[in-house]
Amino acid sequence: MILNRERGFGLPAQGSSRQSNVLHFKTEAQFNIHRENMIKAYDELLKMLTALDRTDSEVKEKYRETASMIVENMAKSLKVCRTNLSIDTTQSERG
Repeated sequence: MILNRERGFGLPAQGSSRQSNVLHFKTEAQFNIHRENMIKAYDELLKMLTALDRTDSEVKEKYRETASMIVENMAKSLKVCRTNLSIDTTQSERG
């Protein structure tokens, strides 16, 4: 694997199958979309909590606690991320 330093992801080394490269780049693109969505949502949540702190700190604290619990649960689930799905990654792309 060749390290893509800009993104921090490993890229398939030259000579890998075309199908493997296509799968990798599709997966990387999908990951980047989800990562950006999470970052944007988190930024918006912080803005909302900051605004609430100025107007209603009690409500802000309630939402902050809920958001904190959600983030903690997300982090825990990432540590043990598994699937019970059987996915065949050897099939060629249908188009």
